[in-house]
Amino acid sequence: MSTYKALAVVGGGAIGIPIVNALAERTHLSVYLLTRPGSSPKNVPSGVEIIPVDYTNTSAVAAVFKQHSIDVVLSTVNNAGLAAQKALVDAAKLTGVKLFLPSEYGAPTDRQPDGVNNPIGGLGAKNQTAAYLKSVGLPSTKIFTGLFTEYIPWLVGFPEHGKFKIVGKGDAQASFTSIADVAGFVAYILTSFPPSEVEDRIFRLEGDRASLRDLAVRFNTTMEHVSRIEGEEGEAKTAVSVILSSGAGSTGWDAITEADRSGDEAAGSGNKMPCYKPLIILKLAHGRSNIDATDLTPAATRHRIADIDTEIAALDESIHKLRLQQASLKSHLDAYVYPVLDLPHEIVSEVFLQTISASTPSRLKAPLLLGQICHTWREIALSTPALWADLNIDVRGTNDLARVNKLRLLELWLIRSRDCPLHLTISSRPPPDASDDCSIAEFIYAIVPHCARWKTLFLTLPFCDLSLITGEMPILCFLALTIMDMDEMSSTPVQVFDRAPKLVSFLVCGALNPNLVVFPWAQIELFCIYTDFIDAILEILVPLVNITQLVIGIRSSGSHPEFMIDTVTAPDIPSMVHLRAVFLQSRHPTNSIAAEQLLEKLMIPKLVHLRITTPSLSPRVIASLLSRSHCHLPSLRIEINESKFSEEYHRSILPVVGSMVFSKRDVEEEDTDLSFETEQESDDDLSDLEDEDLDEENSSVEHSGGEDSGEEEETPGEEDLSEEEWEEDD
Repeated sequence: MSTYKALAVVGGGAIGIPIVNALAERTHLSVYLLTRPGSSPKNVPSGVEIIPVDYTNTSAVAAVFKQHSIDVVLSTVNNAGLAAQKALVDAAKLTGVKLFLPSEYGAPTDRQPDGVNNPIGGLGAKNQTAAYLKSVGLPSTKIFTGLFTEYIPWLVGFPEHGKFKIVGKGDAQASFTSIADVAGFVAYILTSFPPSEVEDRIFRLEGDRASLRDLAVRFNTTMEHVSRIEGEEGEAKTAVSVILSSGAGSTGWDAITEADRSGDEAAGSGNKMPCYKPLIILKLAHGRSNIDATDLTPAATRHRIADIDTEIAALDESIHKLRLQQASLKSHLDAYVYPVLDLPHEIVSEVFLQTISASTPSRLKAPLLLGQICHTWREIALSTPALWADLNIDVRGTNDLARVNKLRLLELWLIRSRDCPLHLTISSRPPPDASDDCSIAEFIYAIVPHCARWKTLFLTLPFCDLSLITGEMPILCFLALTIMDMDEMSSTPVQVFDRAPKLVSFLVCGALNPNLVVFPWAQIELFCIYTDFIDAILEILVPLVNITQLVIGIRSSGSHPEFMIDTVTAPDIPSMVHLRAVFLQSRHPTNSIAAEQLLEKLMIPKLVHLRITTPSLSPRVIASLLSRSHCHLPSLRIEINESKFSEEYHRSILPVVGSMVFSKRDVEEEDTDLSFETEQESDDDLSDLEDEDLDEENSSVEHSGGEDSGEEEETPGEEDLSEEEWEEDD
């Protein structure tokens, strides 16, 4: 049962007064109506106190709320007054109001763009109010109603023209709800349910569902298609007509998928609240609804009745024929057999999981594609959280609208993935203009609340965003990190990923100063680094005291001094007593000097596997490493196409190596196999390094600075998904 006792309705317009009347019928409530100074609302029940107040004056509104111990605030302000809702929210928060109902009463605003292209305004302000309510922690309830039934004649100009003037085809289904239904529903949920079933909920009402073409038939009139509606309020009418014709007039509309939602988010799902029945449903009588029988003569009335009887008989005959045709088609359809629809949903769900790829989301690929096949598949896809737990978002080079839509796409994936472990890739790149902001802070803010579900994480971001990554990460086991602006690092150390106890695999692209990034280096077992600078590798190897597998990729070419090790300042690397496998990769023959300098700094007493793809690397350097480490190397694999050292020479210099494998490889060829297994033996105690690690690294490198492929994949985030809404004036 509801515990609310005192309610304040803000605004005495076409929707505010009916809500006040519906609430006043509940005698156990104290109802107050807040109006602007100078306004004179009519038809207010005698038991309701009218309080004039400036909505934008937070102190004045707070004084009213406090004086009357208000539990619930219901805003019914019009579009022009939406900006004042922030002051109302502040006043409500200050005085301990338990629930705030923002002024919605129109098309759905959840997961909608900010409304910059909204011809009738309001949508952006409503989204801002919703975000503000969430930020201050004030519970809220949204009620989406579609267009008010009473506004249909106004919208299409029926009283003036005797016909429907619409923009668009008018075939899309839309939601319509009468003002009386809306008021009754508001009073019903606030007095019949405990706060836990009302707070932070969205209710989607639908008194009736019809297209503009359907309504024209019900009004027994014709439609006229126009490019815009002229006259008084023509701009607003045009915008609403466009939205109704597009399908966005449904209270279940989803602007991201451009389709109606289903289940608890379907249009009219609010009608299913226990014991609630709409008071008035839009069922217009056949014939012109604005004809008043008292205006007709008796003879004209009899003629009109006869006309209606004839039309009813014709409709009955048409209905009878349609039902026969419907029965025949159903019988024909029932004869079809769809084996895939007979499979248990659990099996279909597993099949769906095999279709997921790591590419950017697209309507042409799973999981979005699965929801477009049929209702059953959509329900299965939406009920399979693992389908939505793997997401690759590329935010490079996008405009503001595309960036906002990609952020909404990320939020949608996070919601649908529920409690599943997450595999996230968020890629960016330095902007062409160095003065431009390359921050991805809003995307970090979106994923941080879900950090307890992070399983694998690939991030390309500026250093300034690194400190935003906080929280407990109990299952994070793999991290790939590319810092785009290490040259601009702050001198203040940043502590990150210190609460990720299972993080044992770490991949770095570029440079990362361990003195400025406080990281749980000691727990890392698999470490991969791809960089141009050997000094950066040495600095990171010092704190990596427990690694068992090491992958080093030297990307630079040439023998410039900046690519070499400074023997004076280079740190000493402690003996790497746990390291068992090393993979040293380089694509350029000129990198052999840098590779040799690196190996000369290492001591690896327990080395089991060594894999080299560096051209012209002297076998004497390898021999020196083994001698210095007192190590008998069981397995050496050398993969180069051209070398000045023969296989026989290698074998003569390295007699202590147990198994030596040589294979041809083009130095320019990308290496995607990081396995340390040889043809002769494999170490069961040493887990394989997976191909995906390098594949993802290559992808990250390309994202951070490579050339574009020239192919732009269609994604939901690139489209203008703006949508209108409607409500009554104050």
